[in-house]
Amino acid sequence: MRRAFVVLITFFCLGTASLLGQGLNLTVGIPGNVPAGTIEEMDNALIVATPEQKVDLLKRFGVEGEIARGTTTAWVTRGITLEPLRGDANKNYGLLALPCETAHDYAFLYLLEDTGKNNWRAVDHTMLECFGGQVSHKMINLLPGTDLILVEHATTGHGSGLLEESTQIFRVRAGKLHRLMSTPDYVKDWTDIFIERNSSFVVFPGGRLEETRLTSVKERPTRVERRMWTFSPDGEALAPTPFHSVRE
Repeated sequence: MRRAFVVLITFFCLGTASLLGQGLNLTVGIPGNVPAGTIEEMDNALIVATPEQKVDLLKRFGVEGEIARGTTTAWVTRGITLEPLRGDANKNYGLLALPCETAHDYAFLYLLEDTGKNNWRAVDHTMLECFGGQVSHKMINLLPGTDLILVEHATTGHGSGLLEESTQIFRVRAGKLHRLMSTPDYVKDWTDIFIERNSSFVVFPGGRLEETRLTSVKERPTRVERRMWTFSPDGEALAPTPFHSVRE
């Protein structure tokens, strides 16, 4: 919501500046490079930055040159986001998300750490396959004072007559992206008869995650099942209960 408001105000200002610029020869955007700042400040700057300025910023973070240059297309450059991320105590983190098609059929999540005075560096990353469509992510809260990253529709399997996408959850631990779970959220199997399984997830208080799975055969719903995901005793992973039927 906050970023959408900033986008609205930015485009209003750009439109006004464009009208004034016809007579005053004004230039809109960011002169020079995107300045280092807080994660929120740099994310706002990305709204008006050119693709070249974005590539420069990514390289300053430590993103590989080939991946950074892959963000210059119109579709990809609009999808770059920066978000603050709560992780280890006494550390400042951010999450850099590069959308699908950054490098062929892949999206990327980079963990950024402030090494001092807004000197942000990429300290870890994960690559997500997008063969089946658009990977998405959002922040969720299952642990007090800690942000978890919930990724949906990352391709984890595909072949002749089969497509599998998965939901994955990551947390920051010791300066790394630690995966807590991975489970299919969409399966399409047309090797024999056309079968689809769709899962959706809802966060509940107390560190619980509810999964509801709908199975369809030949596009006709046949079964709804539900299970809960909770933290394992050591807190290092999320473990599921067995599915139980909701509706026959």
